[in-house]
Amino acid sequence: MKGLFAKDFSILNLLHIPLILALLTITGFFSILPWFSLMLAAIVTGWTTSTITTDQLDNGWPALFVFPVSRKQYVREKYILALFGANGFGMLAGLGSCLIWHLDAAQSQIVFAEVFALSALLTSVLIPVLFRWSSSGADKAVFILGLACVFGLKLIQPANPVVPFVFSPGIVALLVLVSLGLIAGSYALSIHILQTKDL
Repeated sequence: MKGLFAKDFSILNLLHIPLILALLTITGFFSILPWFSLMLAAIVTGWTTSTITTDQLDNGWPALFVFPVSRKQYVREKYILALFGANGFGMLAGLGSCLIWHLDAAQSQIVFAEVFALSALLTSVLIPVLFRWSSSGADKAVFILGLACVFGLKLIQPANPVVPFVFSPGIVALLVLVSLGLIAGSYALSIHILQTKDL
């Protein structure tokens, strides 16, 4: 899978995305609102999963599978890239925000759990959608999902803007477990879609 990671990093690097993400992460350090960490996680998830469409539009997926890369390895690489990228940048920005604005341990755990849950939700939906419909209708699905997340988060935002949600430790743990379940189910679905897809 090293070749797949190198290919995707080169694609992202051509768009100067690593530099943009570094600047956004530094900005997140000084943001009083942990919402910035969630937004950053969503942005990274969108950028990393978009490499699926880029692969399909460039030479088609069959060109990739000529090399010693199986469909399962291809799916696995996309999930690793999306989840590690989104959580890496999102949690780094969240950590800086928590330290600078002196959030306590419980509030910090909530911020990190939300970053993980949002990246898991977006990854779990976007990757199967992109594999199933590639570039034809996936862009519309991504746009609708993004709007739904934004409006959903706004609806449940409490009066205190410093902490987006007020959850008990048990609910935070449940949120993480549900996120892991979503990822596992989505991963199995993506493998099934790509294994049965006529390329």
